[in-house]
Order: sequence, then C-alpha cells, then structure tokens
Amino acid sequence: LEFVWFDVEDLQNDVAHDISGNIQTTLAPLQAPKAVQHKRLDPETHELYLRGRYFLARRSAESMTAAVGYFQQAIQRDPRYAQAYAGLAATYDMLGSIEWLPPNKAFPSAIEFANKALQLDDTLSEAYTARAVAECYYELNWVAADRDFQRAIALDPSSALAHHWYGEYFTGLGDAERAISELKIARQLDPLSFPLNMALARMYREAHRYDEGIQLCKQTLNMDPDFGMAHWALGQIYLAKRQYVDALSELKRANELGTTPLVVCDIGCVYAAMGKKREARAILNSLRKKGQFSYVPSYLIASIYSQLGERDEALQWLNKAFDERDGISYLAADPMMDPLRSDPRFAHLIERLHIPK
Repeated sequence: LEFVWFDVEDLQNDVAHDISGNIQTTLAPLQAPKAVQHKRLDPETHELYLRGRYFLARRSAESMTAAVGYFQQAIQRDPRYAQAYAGLAATYDMLGSIEWLPPNKAFPSAIEFANKALQLDDTLSEAYTARAVAECYYELNWVAADRDFQRAIALDPSSALAHHWYGEYFTGLGDAERAISELKIARQLDPLSFPLNMALARMYREAHRYDEGIQLCKQTLNMDPDFGMAHWALGQIYLAKRQYVDALSELKRANELGTTPLVVCDIGCVYAAMGKKREARAILNSLRKKGQFSYVPSYLIASIYSQLGERDEALQWLNKAFDERDGISYLAADPMMDPLRSDPRFAHLIERLHIPK
C-alpha cells in the first residue's frame, strides 16, 4: 500500500455531512491554547483539517489513507497552515509505528512535515510531539525525543496526544510503570479515545498487570464490539498470560475485522506457544513470501522465530530489523522476545539501542 499525494474526493463525498459538526467539538482540545492563531483561515480549509483528524483517530489503513488526503487538501488550499503539516506528521508517525509503511518512508516524512509545521509556528505542541515520535522510533535519539516531548507538554499540558506518545516513549525505555502513568494522564484528558484505551491495555500487559488490561479491553468492546484494535490487544494479553485458546479467538476476530501483518504475526506466535509448530511455520512462510513483493516488518518474522525457540533465525531477523529501524524501539519491553533474553547476542542488540539510564 503506497501513500502518496493523491485525490480523495470520492471518499470525501461518502463521509456523512454531519461529521464536521460533530468532530469540531471533539477535536478542539487537541489544539494548543498558546499556539499562534492562524490568520484568515477559511472554514473549508479548517474542515478539511478536522476531517483529517477524524480519520487519523480511526487507526486503520484505509482511514490513514483518507487522513493523508484531507491534510494534503488543506495544505493545497493554504500552504501556510501549520496544523495541517503537523497532522501529516502525526499520520506518518502512525503509519510507521503500526508498521503499515516501511520506517524509511514513514518517519523521515514525519520529521519533514513536523519541521515544516514548526517553521510556520514554533509553539505548536502537536508538531513537537510528532517529531519526538520519529526521533525515538526511527533515529533512536532518546535525548532529543525526550526534549521534544517535554516541550510539547510544556506548551500544552492538556494535550492527550503528547502524554500518549510520551508514554509510548517510556515503553521503549523499558519503564512500563512510567508509561502507564503518562497514558493514564492522556486517558483522563481524552476518556473516550479507544486507541488510548488500547495503548494503556498494552502497557498493562508489559507491566504484567494482565487483569487490568483485560478489563480495559472488555470495557472498550462493550462500547464497540467491532473495534479490531481492542480484540488485537486483548489477544496479546491472553497470549502473555498463556491463555492460548482465548488469545487465538480474539486475534482471529481482529483479523476478520481488518487483517494486518501485526495481527497475523501474533496468531503465529500463539500457535508457536501452543506447540502447534506446523501452523506457526505456515504463517511464518506466508509472511516471508508476502515480504518478497510487499512490506512485511522483519521484526514480526523474528517474533515468530523467537516463540518457536529458533534463536539463530530470530536474532538474524532482529539484526535486519535493527538495520531497518523496524519496530526495534520496543525490543527492551516486548514479551515476545523473552525466549531470547539470556542470549548474549540479544543483550548486544539492547546495548546498541543506547537506551539512557
């Protein structure tokens, strides 16, 4: 799936007429109170920006495509609209972090658009957040990322977005409890955000607070039974808790609602953990075959090899993922890599992340 500058007019016409009225109130808190007010911004340009934010929050490949298109249209109408550039940066961050786009395509674009936004408005909290995400996910520049996150929060302490990604940052440092603290702040600021609920649920998993994560996923699914990300997060928690039948059920449902290599990989990990090596290897081979003509993260291949107990292959693919900056920032905390932690080669990879103490 390629994400380029394109026309989304057909999709735009399919969106319900009342979206813009509903989302303006919802998204208003995302705008930094101290931000430089954009002069003479016409309502249609602002509506395009709001539609981009709406689709960005949906967290699917299709919605990301739509978000890119709306932000592009806003910029085409007004090339000096800083928030639209920041929206593009945030979208490319998401495309890279959820691994729908190769890191070398997603994160440099995020940095480029974030810097453009800051050139136009250096008080824009969202732009500092977007740049910080790329700095830690792709550049592994933890110090610069921390500085930008703190700047974003200082400019807008009520930014759920900044606190959310700052929590993800601490996950990369292997500090699950600090990650949970930041994500709880974000959730208090935006209590109706389903993606925030799932981010917090994943952090509960990494802190081995499984029951809290399960409860949060189920609460979300009570509100929207077809929210695929909640089924995915719940499946991950059940996998970590070794409730493999439940994990497989939730992950298969997530796959039905919107298949991605991430979900397919986790299904393979469940099969491997259950001792069903033939099924796990079938998924592994299908991902490797798919990777010959489209993007499949090397990190995912390494995860299944890790669960199969095949250390040499897992570490070979992890080194490839490191070179590609492919999901590697989560290596210190990822429970799927636990079978590798006693291997000196894995310890060397952790050292190469240069995680600050």
